[in-house]
Amino acid sequence: MEKYQYTTFDTRGEPNGGYVVDVEDAQRLTWGGEFIHGAPWSEGDQGKINVSHGCTNISAAAADWLMGITRVGDLVTFKGTEVQLTEGSGWTAWNVSWDEFVKGSALPVPAGLRPAPTQVPHPGAVAGGSPAPAPSVRVG
Repeated sequence: MEKYQYTTFDTRGEPNGGYVVDVEDAQRLTWGGEFIHGAPWSEGDQGKINVSHGCTNISAAAADWLMGITRVGDLVTFKGTEVQLTEGSGWTAWNVSWDEFVKGSALPVPAGLRPAPTQVPHPGAVAGGSPAPAPSVRVG
């Protein structure tokens, strides 16, 4: 949602807050404060122990690399966690299926955006969608 070469996280005014830390290569994931950022202080724990306050800490080198190849709006997929992002805390619409997403719309889905109906194969079809050859009939 946003990218910062340098920024300061200041949680002193938040519940359970109380820290101020300068970070480099920070990319905002939600308005709630989830970021991916360089965290050289935790490189020895990354991938082993959760030492974050909610962000995704990565090495300084990885954060610098990621800043160089991503753009605001790129999708991010996290695996190996049961933690779900809070719906509506940013660009979280991608967290739900298309069917769930359009349920929340007051407008009809335009025809060009509706998924194609599932087609039932012809009873005589074989793999690949071609009809099965007609049986040969012997006359005489």
